[in-house]
Amino acid sequence: MTRIVSLSVIIATLLMLQSEVLAQQATIELRANPTIRTMSPCLGDLATVECKDRTLRESIEAIDMPSLKEGENSLTVTRRQVQTRLLFAGYSTNEFVLKGANSVTASYSEQKTITDADVEQAALRSVAEMLGREVSEFRVLLNSPVMQNIPQNMKDLDDPRIEVRPQRAGLGMVPMQVQIWDGKELKRMVPVTCEVRKKHRVAVARVSLSSDQPVSVQQIAFEERFLDKQVDELTFDQVVGQTVRAGVQAGSVIQVRDMRTSVNGGKVVIKKGNFVTATASTGRLRVSLRDAEALQDGALGDSIRLRNRQTGETIVGEVIGVGRVVIRPYADSPQNAGPFEGGFGR
Repeated sequence: MTRIVSLSVIIATLLMLQSEVLAQQATIELRANPTIRTMSPCLGDLATVECKDRTLRESIEAIDMPSLKEGENSLTVTRRQVQTRLLFAGYSTNEFVLKGANSVTASYSEQKTITDADVEQAALRSVAEMLGREVSEFRVLLNSPVMQNIPQNMKDLDDPRIEVRPQRAGLGMVPMQVQIWDGKELKRMVPVTCEVRKKHRVAVARVSLSSDQPVSVQQIAFEERFLDKQVDELTFDQVVGQTVRAGVQAGSVIQVRDMRTSVNGGKVVIKKGNFVTATASTGRLRVSLRDAEALQDGALGDSIRLRNRQTGETIVGEVIGVGRVVIRPYADSPQNAGPFEGGFGR
């Protein structure tokens, strides 16, 4: 009876020791056709390691494996090579169980990571598409960082892709929604705000310009600027030779409202308040009014309103030169009261 009890104790002890050994033993299974993200992989990149002892598992996963040679994009590893690396690392054969195919071929694919620059590029494409213009016409800048504030597992995806959807069309601060995809699976949506700027070719004051000062070619420059609002894109003739309506500071973008121009943007040859000669003719009859007052600025070819200072009546004429206006016949100019009578008096 005593022998039977002793034998049972021995068996129980052996089973307990075996159980402890199995608990500390690591199971290593080579994965079929793994994808690696580094030229110098570790065992954890090629195999799945299971072990109750976390420290043992992590140390086995960190064992170095053969490296890819320059120019290669695949690596073949055999079970014998894995076993040899384990033994060289100091692990005995009773500390691990090796499973899987006799050899596996790993494919190298560089890890794709999502950055804030990717978000801005995706936003730029969406803005250009929404506004029906070329991508090169815009700049899009995040108002605050995005990717550093999301979980790490949202950055290390197998097939990451970014989509950005603006909530409205326009320039300035625009709310948008960032969508993070892994292949065809939507993983996360993040609200952001971006500053949208559009490229403009603008006239810029090189020096400060004073009120009623004629503008010379040396005083302005035409530049391409990305601005967060719509501005006037003036031509050379709309600026050079014109006079400034109000002061413009050096470095400022010149707007239509800053210049004393005609209604059509042409070079003003008659200013509001000038006295001009208004001429009307029909057949052999020619009548001139020498002190008509211009009621608005005018460039060559513009139709402007004039006031007959003798009668106070208003007439409309076409600017044909400096201080010269022609009054068209009644049939051609319905704004005048008659061939000559309505504006010139009797």
